[in-house]
Amino acid sequence: MQHLGHPFRTTIGIDSLFYLHSTALGRKLHKKENAMPYIPMLGEVAPDVPGQFNASRFDALSFKTTPIEIHGVDSVETVVGHASGFFWRQKEQSYLITNRHVVTNRNGFTNEYVSQCLQPRKITFYSGEWISPIDAPAGFFRFERTPQKLDLYNDNEVSIWLEDPLFQKFRTDIVAIPIDYQPTIKDSNQSPFLNNFGFENLSHYVGNDLFVVGYPYRNYTGMMIPVWKRGSLASEPLFGVDKKPMFLIDALTKDGMSGSPVFKRVFGPVNLACGTTKLDHVVTTEFVGVYSGRLGSSDLAQAAMGMAWYSNRIPHIITSGCTTSFNTVHPQS
Repeated sequence: MQHLGHPFRTTIGIDSLFYLHSTALGRKLHKKENAMPYIPMLGEVAPDVPGQFNASRFDALSFKTTPIEIHGVDSVETVVGHASGFFWRQKEQSYLITNRHVVTNRNGFTNEYVSQCLQPRKITFYSGEWISPIDAPAGFFRFERTPQKLDLYNDNEVSIWLEDPLFQKFRTDIVAIPIDYQPTIKDSNQSPFLNNFGFENLSHYVGNDLFVVGYPYRNYTGMMIPVWKRGSLASEPLFGVDKKPMFLIDALTKDGMSGSPVFKRVFGPVNLACGTTKLDHVVTTEFVGVYSGRLGSSDLAQAAMGMAWYSNRIPHIITSGCTTSFNTVHPQS
C-alpha cells in the first residue's frame, strides 16, 4: 500500500469502519474508464491560495480528534482499515477513545466479524502538539502531528484497552486505550483532550442538529483536519434505544467515522439544561456521544440511521472498566 495522499480502491467498506484493499492507486484527475475518483486532501495550509472565509476562525474541537489506522494479524505493518477517535484525560492519564469494534472487528451485538475475518493486532493514531517555531512572530503556533503505533494486546494476550464493565448487558461500543501522550500546552482550547473543553449543558429535543466529527476517508494529511458531518437526533433523548445507553442519528455518514465524537451545536441564542436562555452566544456546543455507525445493518443503512453511545459512559469505563483477552475476542473455532 502506498503512503497517504492517494485515493484507494475499497473491496469492503462497511459504514463507519473502513477496510481497504492492500493496493492504492494514484490520484486520477481526468475521468477514464476504471479511474479512481478524485478525493480532496484535508489538513494542509496553502498560503498562495487566495482566501475566501477571511473572517472565520478555526474550531478548537477539530484538533482533538485523530484518524486511526488498523493493522491486521497476518501483516501488522499493512493498513487493513481505518477509523476515527479522540483524546481524553482523566486521573493524570491520557486515553484514546474509539469504538470497541474498531479494535476487535467484532459486532458487539452478534460477535460476528464486521469485515471478513480480520483480527486487528496494532493501530496507529496521530497525536498533535501546538508548536511555536523559534523564528515565528509572538503568539504564532503551528499544529504538528506525530504517528504512534500501539499493540492492542500485551505479552500475555490481554487487551490494553478498557471496555465497559457492563458490556455483557449494554454491548457498549466504546473503549478507552491508555496512551503515552503528554502535550505541553494545557489551555482548554489548545489542549488536545476533549474533556478539557468548556462545554455547556444544553436542553435537548428530538430533531436537534448533531455533528459527527471524524475521517470518512483516508484523505487526511498535515494537520489532519476532520470532516464535520451534519445530522439530527432521531430518537427521543429522554429514552435510550433498546434499553441501552445509545441514541440514533439521522445522517448520511461515510466509511471511517467509527469512533467519532458527536456534538450538539447551536448557533445563536441557546437554551441551557438549567432553564436559562443565553441570548448573546454565537455558537454553543455540547459533547453528547461516540458514533458507532450501522455495524453492517442494511436496514439502518437504507434509513440513513446510525448509532451513537452516551458520552457519560467514558468516565465510568476509565474508572471501572475491564480488560479482555485475544482468545475471548477471537475464540478458536
